[in-house]
Amino acid sequence: MDFNTHLTNNFSHEVAKKIIESLAMPRTHALLLNTNKLTAQQFLKQFPEVIPHPITKNGYLFDRDKYEFGKHYLHDLGAYYYKNLPR
Repeated sequence: MDFNTHLTNNFSHEVAKKIIESLAMPRTHALLLNTNKLTAQQFLKQFPEVIPHPITKNGYLFDRDKYEFGKHYLHDLGAYYYKNLPR
């Protein structure tokens, strides 16, 4: 059984369609700031194009084409938590 068939067998047609459409959209990337090591003001000054997460405190959304947070020294120091996901 393929994935789309599995979705339509287990969800309503509308929900399955929304899931399939969302998987075709560009991936959203996020990180969680460790404010014990870096304040939000310091982080935003260094990375002005990140967007505060609408729900998660100290969470930020970003464009992976602009920032490679997984390769930054602040990641190695534990200033934020980010998992480098494949595209």
